[in-house]
Amino acid sequence: MEAQAFAAYFLMPIGIFEKHLELEENDYELSQDFGVTLELVKFRKDLTKALIDSGEYNLLVYSLYFRNDNTQDNIIEPDNIYSHPDNLYKECYL
Repeated sequence: MEAQAFAAYFLMPIGIFEKHLELEENDYELSQDFGVTLELVKFRKDLTKALIDSGEYNLLVYSLYFRNDNTQDNIIEPDNIYSHPDNLYKECYL
């Protein structure tokens, strides 16, 4: 199970996968976009739901994609994840 979770996050990174979900892509489109099986797409959706339900999604996204140069709390909304000023990968999405 841990290896499957690693593979799911490696092949369908946090933030990128969720952006595809926002675009209302179906499981088949997701599997084609990421080059994975339908089963792995469904598993990755379950992982995302578990993170959101636990309240850890924003914290995990921030720790993976943004550096925190100050002590203020930064809450990242899924809608503006790609335009956040500290986004190290911003040029990849524009």
